[in-house]
Amino acid sequence: NPGPDALLIDNGTTENVRRLDKNLTAFTGFIGINNHMGSAFTADRTAVTQVVQDLKTRGLWFLDSKTDARSVAARVADEIGLLY
Repeated sequence: NPGPDALLIDNGTTENVRRLDKNLTAFTGFIGINNHMGSAFTADRTAVTQVVQDLKTRGLWFLDSKTDARSVAARVADEIGLLY
């Protein structure tokens, strides 16, 4: 159980964007985010693309734990010019 407000493939884009915003506005002082328990999420191009685009807009970077060789996060981040 990843806990409340986790980004999940089954949530859909609108809900994940809402959760990402809620999570990011709860803290200050960070420069990026990292996936944790997110192997299925980082392997889903649609889910990753929305998060990466939002992070780029905010000037943040993404650290992929690479817990799954199927992760597309680095490829997507590179395509849109996000630090990863």
